[in-house]
Amino acid sequence: MAVCFAGSSNPPPSPEAGPPPMRFDNDQRPAWLNWLFLGIFLWSSWQLAGFWFQQLHR
Repeated sequence: MAVCFAGSSNPPPSPEAGPPPMRFDNDQRPAWLNWLFLGIFLWSSWQLAGFWFQQLHR
């Protein structure tokens, strides 16, 4: 989205300016893959919490 102010003459960004801004919505990814990512994240968080609690109570 471009914002144009009166009196400013900013040229449009060139293709060499860098990567486009990140988009977090991906319509091509199936919904079950999001659930898989969530499950992996929760499982690894549970494993890490167990490891830390074990180290704290030693």
